[in-house]
Amino acid sequence: MDAVKTQEWAWVKLAGLDEENVAGRLLALVEWRQVQRLHVDLRGVGTVSGRTLGALRAVHQTIRETGGSLQLTNASPFVYDIFRVTRLTEVFDIRA
Repeated sequence: MDAVKTQEWAWVKLAGLDEENVAGRLLALVEWRQVQRLHVDLRGVGTVSGRTLGALRAVHQTIRETGGSLQLTNASPFVYDIFRVTRLTEVFDIRA
């Protein structure tokens, strides 16, 4: 997982990350209070499965419980449309 971390922020590139490890790796950054804000770069992600959506939802809920925030950026039009159709654009701070 490509990640850059500061004291408050972590920037993570989701492309190329094994789908089974998405939740675990992202939650590890949040649960151990290593970051208060998580920025997930969706550049290069061709599609998003239900499993990945569930993982991002779990990360979002966990980080909000600790007073933090999750931001998804660089979503392709197709990936953004997946979030829109599933109404997750109402949940996530997602930007194209």
